[in-house]
Amino acid sequence: MDSSGVVIARKDEIREISKEKADLGWRVFVLPSDIRNKPEFFDAVRAVLPLAPPLHPNDENWDALNDSLWAGLHSLHTPGNIIVWRGFDLLKNNSGSDFEIALGVFDSIANTISDPKYGGGFSSHLMVFLVES
Repeated sequence: MDSSGVVIARKDEIREISKEKADLGWRVFVLPSDIRNKPEFFDAVRAVLPLAPPLHPNDENWDALNDSLWAGLHSLHTPGNIIVWRGFDLLKNNSGSDFEIALGVFDSIANTISDPKYGGGFSSHLMVFLVES
């Protein structure tokens, strides 16, 4: 499975795929499972994911996040990256519009980071696994 994108997955699937991909040079990032709102989402992203340039504290701009996360993942020069988000349903249930925007950011990055025309000839993959709490 070398595709990019956002998928809902089971815990056992994530373990198996993450191990397989890590053995191939992919990086695996795990977001906290207790993200309930936009500020907590941005705090988690700042703490866990590679950002280039880093987002300033209290910066909760979705476009800035998209650009910074894309550049941060691309700068790793890995074949791919996996983001595991257990408990995504907490944000979805507490702030559905922010959840949809967050998914849009992940989806946009997944669709463009795999295209070498956007990365100066280098492409990577992004898989985002969503696991309900």
